[in-house]
Amino acid sequence: MTDQATLFDSEQTTIKFFVGGDPASKGSMSGFPFFPKSGPWDKAWCPVCKRGSPRVTITDSSKRAKKWQKQVKAKARTVKPAALFQGPIAITCTFLMPRPKGHFGAHGVKPSAPKWPIKKHADTDKQMRVILDALTGEFYEDDSQVIELHAVKRFVDDNNSGVVVEATALDGAFEPF
Repeated sequence: MTDQATLFDSEQTTIKFFVGGDPASKGSMSGFPFFPKSGPWDKAWCPVCKRGSPRVTITDSSKRAKKWQKQVKAKARTVKPAALFQGPIAITCTFLMPRPKGHFGAHGVKPSAPKWPIKKHADTDKQMRVILDALTGEFYEDDSQVIELHAVKRFVDDNNSGVVVEATALDGAFEPF
């Protein structure tokens, strides 16, 4: 899939775009306590441990997620709406996963190769977290505005891996059920 132009509906409430690359997922988040040196900013000096109050830094275990999120955010920035969506939003993502080399034989994809990327691939929900975080500040103020999610993972047999993202601002006419 080549880099596609942004598609808008007639009222510009739906934006659809493609980001090429190997979709990464957010890893598990881990927190690590550390004790900064005490100073005038530190209101809680610990008399027992003789250090400032502990702080916690949160890190993501995925090394690729940050780079992928920046790539998605950069593309989103080029197609973002004139103003952030204010109401509820629906997000649809189609993850086009590269097929592993072991799935190919002399005559193309082996018949024994799996049809769906369900083993040894990123969790779909963690892939969605990267997309939602990347769109924050570009399409909407906070990802809590997203009330509807659709995600699909498919293998691609060529070099067209990436994600197709569709963001739709849901207007007042939207009836959930």
